[in-house]
Order: sequence, then C-alpha cells, then structure tokens
Amino acid sequence: MDAIDREKPSVAVLDINLGDANGFPVADRLAQLGVPFFFASGYGEQAQMPSDHRSRKMVQKPYTVENLARAFATVFGIKNEGQST
Repeated sequence: MDAIDREKPSVAVLDINLGDANGFPVADRLAQLGVPFFFASGYGEQAQMPSDHRSRKMVQKPYTVENLARAFATVFGIKNEGQST
C-alpha cells in the first residue's frame, strides 16, 4: 500500500490470496486511484469476491500469454481483432 501511495502504478495484476491476507484492500485503493487492474488467481469462479469487485476481470491459472493479453485489453478498453467486447 505504501508503494502505491508513493508512486501510482499505471496498471496492476492482483492475486487474491496473499498468504495471511488477501488482495482486496489493494484492489480498493487502486480503484480509488483510478488504476486499471485485474485479478489473477487459481480460484477462478470459486473466488469469494466482494461486491465492489465482482465485475472485475479474472484470469485463472494456468496463465497464458493469450489470456493475459485479453485481460489487459479488457482493462484498457481495447477491442482485440475477432473479439467483441
């Protein structure tokens, strides 16, 4: 959180499970700052998402270049060729 407040990131990829904590407070702060982000997790659809983040893009393991690229395109509002967004 201190790093976010020192220098606002241009984009972020957040894991949900951070060991003894979760990434939702970080997600809340990024949302307040208007930083585009998405979640990357092994939980997928089983993740217990807070209502504020249920509509966020989620990339599920195993991560591929293609699914990460689609997620980045989504958070930046970019249409991929052949994809309707």
